[in-house]
Amino acid sequence: MPERRTCSLAGNLGLAPIHERGTPEQRQKYMSMAAPSAAVTGGKQIRAAFALTEPIPFVGVETGMLSGKVRIAEWKEGQEPLLQVDKRGRFITNMGFADVVTVAVDSDDPRIKGSCMVILEETDPGTFDRGIPTKKLVHQLSSTRDPIFNMRVPASRIIGGYSVKDGVIIPNYSHSEIIEAVFRRTRVTVGLMTSAKLLSAIEPVIMYQRRRFRGGEGAPGTPRYELGLQQKEDVLHRLIDVWATGEASASLGFAAARLFDTLDPLEKQKDQYLAANNLSGRAAFKALAARHTDTLELLALSAKPAGRRDEERFGVLDQDAIIKFLVLDSLANVLCPACKLWNTGHGQT
Repeated sequence: MPERRTCSLAGNLGLAPIHERGTPEQRQKYMSMAAPSAAVTGGKQIRAAFALTEPIPFVGVETGMLSGKVRIAEWKEGQEPLLQVDKRGRFITNMGFADVVTVAVDSDDPRIKGSCMVILEETDPGTFDRGIPTKKLVHQLSSTRDPIFNMRVPASRIIGGYSVKDGVIIPNYSHSEIIEAVFRRTRVTVGLMTSAKLLSAIEPVIMYQRRRFRGGEGAPGTPRYELGLQQKEDVLHRLIDVWATGEASASLGFAAARLFDTLDPLEKQKDQYLAANNLSGRAAFKALAARHTDTLELLALSAKPAGRRDEERFGVLDQDAIIKFLVLDSLANVLCPACKLWNTGHGQT
């Protein structure tokens, strides 16, 4: 069961860039193939991997550094461009059996602007080398390898799509924008995995402690036979610490998960608002920053007793989807890293 959960989490991580920032066509295709219907896909189920980290020191920490490159291999008049994607991965989870990989790459061509993420399939032309298994000291349940990709794919594989301006391909999302959307959600899941490990340890530890001296001295009914190690107060206190940490970390993790359930539809409304007003990049950032004053006003009104606030103004602000998004987004910016850091950090201790 732990192996299944780990593989499921890794597969979901591989598909997360498509789920969070993919085009409707990309979502329809790859989400359907992840849970296939025989009538639609012939019953073939894809396995996905997420290729961000590269064989350069500290790249897994500094996500702004990318050695993976993308360039235009062919661009015929009136046809979709073909991309050449070159990527070497390090510590890529699920790589032992993944047949779809979402890779982060930087432009190596003046006709492509900035960075992006691209979807690669095992059957695409070129090199799809899974690499050798990685020797590691930590998580032993996942398939981890150092793959090599050198493949040619259509530009429609750019996650989130692209536009063309003055002969230059402009991805709708940079790799860092996609990663931010993905990690905000997957960090919560990783935090809850630690909670599950802590709570699943309680019952076997209790059984071990109570049965520790059975078969030796002490007849049934005696404290030594019935309680075993739990006769000692220190043993109970240590177990209670683990149990309490598991319950507290699960509570924090589920609170963060519920927050993202509420935030997701608001984030889509925010994206629709920006698209409708043709706002992107710094213009979108400035447009959202301009609403911060209203957001702070809503928070100030919320802190007042109902009888002492301007209910009409409060109602107007509280019904504004952009303001709601900004409030919950700020809260998510705290709860998400707090869940990941406290659950896995204190939980591991």
